[in-house]
Amino acid sequence: MEDEVIKRAEEEGQGTVVLMLSLYLILLAFFILLNAISEVNEQKVKVVSESVAEGFDFRKKSKNILTQDTTSVHKPIFNQLAKDVQGILETFLTLKEYQLQVEGDNNTIFVRLSLNKVFYPNSPNIRPVMAPFFDDIAAAITKNRPGMQIWTTVTVKDLVEAQNLELSGRRASLVVRAMLERDLAPERLKAVAKEGEEQELAIVFESVIVDAIAAEKEAERIRQEKRAAKGLPPLPTASGQN
Repeated sequence: MEDEVIKRAEEEGQGTVVLMLSLYLILLAFFILLNAISEVNEQKVKVVSESVAEGFDFRKKSKNILTQDTTSVHKPIFNQLAKDVQGILETFLTLKEYQLQVEGDNNTIFVRLSLNKVFYPNSPNIRPVMAPFFDDIAAAITKNRPGMQIWTTVTVKDLVEAQNLELSGRRASLVVRAMLERDLAPERLKAVAKEGEEQELAIVFESVIVDAIAAEKEAERIRQEKRAAKGLPPLPTASGQN
């Protein structure tokens, strides 16, 4: 009986040690994260946050899902997305009303619009005439592009004044709300308000490959489709069959 009591006490003591060690590691990770944030180093915060998440087996939603080079797979799908966005801009706006910048190396599309074109003066409300534009933009973003996800950042820039910054924040939020109402994924949407010399609505679309196999099939489909449009014979598939 005495031996059983001693054994039980030893097991409980070991359990206490394990619990205390776990709490110590949590506190240590917390203070490391605080130290990283205090230095305002974005890269350091990112690395530390991801390390803490991995250490406690926490999987956060992230757009950095694949680490291998997917450039050859990504390019055909990204180019199709850029073409869709450009077509929408040309349909609803004149050349003076927008700026389009496509960075193929970064798989990023920048769209810049005049604030007066999108919003009523001194108001966060979006002009109703812009509704079809956002309909088509949302359709392009939510279009089924196998293996790809699109992350959207909406930034409203205005002059350096406190009331302008507040108005910019409300405008950016309403644009994001308009996107959400059109079925864009909330975890891939972000609203930003900035001060600056420009007065513009900037929408950034960043595409990422999340499924290399599905993306490869889609890229192959696009390549074959382009060849067929030119009257060319199909390219051999990866298996060597037409």
